[in-house]
Amino acid sequence: IDAVASPLPFNGPHWRSFSASISQVLTFYYIISISNAIFRAECAIQPGLIKMGLHHLPVELLVIIINLVIYPGWNECKKPQGLLNLRLVCKILDLIVSECAFRKLNPRSLEDQSWRISDCTIAWLLGIKIRLSSNGRIPLDNLTEAVRSAAGSMAHLGGESKVEEDYWRTACEVVVAYRGRGWVSEQLKSSSVTLSSDPSCMIGQGPQHHDLLMAAYLGDKRMIEALLKHDVDVNVNDHYLGNAMYAAAYRGNADIVNLLIKHGAHATSRGYRGSCLEAAAYQGHDNVMAVLLNNGANVNGVGPVSPLTASSSKGCLEAVRLLLAQPGIDVNFRSILGQTSLVIAMQGRHSKVAQVLLERKDLDASIPDDAAFYGRKKVVQLLLERDDVNPNEHSGYGDTPLWEASLRGHEAVVSLLLKRGDIQPNLGFSHSTPLMCAVQEGHEAVVKSLLDCEAVDPDIRNGYQETPLAVAAKAGMETIVIMLLNRGARTDIGDLHDQTPLSLATKNGHEPVVRLLLKQDGINTRAVDYFGRIALQWAAIGGYEQIFRLLLERGDSDVNFKDRGGRTSLCLAARLGHPCIVRYLLKRNDLDVDSKDWKGRTPLLWAKARNNTEIVQLLSGKTDDSREQQQQS
Repeated sequence: IDAVASPLPFNGPHWRSFSASISQVLTFYYIISISNAIFRAECAIQPGLIKMGLHHLPVELLVIIINLVIYPGWNECKKPQGLLNLRLVCKILDLIVSECAFRKLNPRSLEDQSWRISDCTIAWLLGIKIRLSSNGRIPLDNLTEAVRSAAGSMAHLGGESKVEEDYWRTACEVVVAYRGRGWVSEQLKSSSVTLSSDPSCMIGQGPQHHDLLMAAYLGDKRMIEALLKHDVDVNVNDHYLGNAMYAAAYRGNADIVNLLIKHGAHATSRGYRGSCLEAAAYQGHDNVMAVLLNNGANVNGVGPVSPLTASSSKGCLEAVRLLLAQPGIDVNFRSILGQTSLVIAMQGRHSKVAQVLLERKDLDASIPDDAAFYGRKKVVQLLLERDDVNPNEHSGYGDTPLWEASLRGHEAVVSLLLKRGDIQPNLGFSHSTPLMCAVQEGHEAVVKSLLDCEAVDPDIRNGYQETPLAVAAKAGMETIVIMLLNRGARTDIGDLHDQTPLSLATKNGHEPVVRLLLKQDGINTRAVDYFGRIALQWAAIGGYEQIFRLLLERGDSDVNFKDRGGRTSLCLAARLGHPCIVRYLLKRNDLDVDSKDWKGRTPLLWAKARNNTEIVQLLSGKTDDSREQQQQS
């Protein structure tokens, strides 16, 4: 009872979730008692232990710690809301259990969740680990050394405690920003996170050049000047974070960059993510980039990613303009993935950057598939205005820009490409033309644009030997079927199984498409497919009464036609249980009711074998009793 917060009513929703059963309450009381004893014992051994409740933890960690401390059989805590409810009703949980939970938190459990956790939470966990290493409770490793290097020492400068705390907190953010969340998460898995005392003891652990790096990152001009008076080497490179010049460039502080250069810092310095110029380009700091370029920085960089590709990926327009104005810039530089700045800009939907790049006459004259793939009409239009562009160029995968635009339904791009006199609209990829792609995806506007082009062949087959009309008929795309028929698409071409568009539309029950096809001159309703069946039999198999009537009313379908198994439409309908088809067939005088398949089975025998009582009754009045008895015997 003492564990329950008094302001909450006993009949409220939080209390009901807490006291679902007496056994759960007793279980909880047991956990509280054990945890309380452990907590007091650890406090006696470690008097510096911090009092930390759930409200101190990042919200993202609340869900992760549930399964690490709570009794597995306690159903109330299987969902995050259960723990949050307990936090509201239980003072002891917030005071004791949460401390035990956090002291038990092992970052190895973050392996599956690390992609969801924010950089701020990772930096917070990192800070806790550093605070532990400061008093020797966990051994030093790459991660703790990296942050200590970032934090540096300020004691000899007489820094205030609040400034020291800011430096300590920023040190963790620096490591996450520089090294990346993936590397930090991996390092965090190497040891458990536990609480410890005052973090200030980590300040003042490293050499002075680490302080210079942190001051450059923070833009602390006063501290930099003070450190430089102590003859600190301005170009000393930290193993994890680079040097002060790289830190200042990364944060975009042009004044600090100028100050460091005046004291002998190299504009060509490198850090974890390449040169200083690349770091500034990634962040879009064009003011810093200008300073670096004026002091000898390589405009094309020295790594797998150039400054131009870096700034293009972030959509930093002014940075791109600055780089393009530099002599010797390579606008066709390809990244480690083989992508140019233009492709990268289009992938990031940075249209203005792409337009600026296209103004360069020395840009690689080809239409990247990404322009058509993402529907970048303006980019495609600018490219098509160039005389040296090949609109039919295949990518590494074999597809053309027109194929990509047709597949994605970008009608505006398709129309632009079709206006080129040298376009080859039937070039495709893996036996699939642009028209086939548009039909398969149901892009009616694209299909219309393609069919308006006289050079487009409406009857080219795909890998399954299907024509665009067959694909549209099978899918029931009435509007596209009309467009193809008006364009003169053939209705007699069979697919891999010799099934015509009429057979496919009938087989899939698309009555409107069947009506359209039956109106065409020369339509063949008796076309036999690989299975030895005609369209009428597929209607009987599917039980499509209206389609079945349409086919029979034409008068050119053989009602007694047999497939490869010797089965007529009546036999198939009786076997599959479609009394509507059987009833309609029995009205015809030319029907052979006792037709046998290749094993000698009549429609009546099939109906009895499948227990189709209604069909048995319909057929029994139409057969010879003596022959029926003979067949049964």
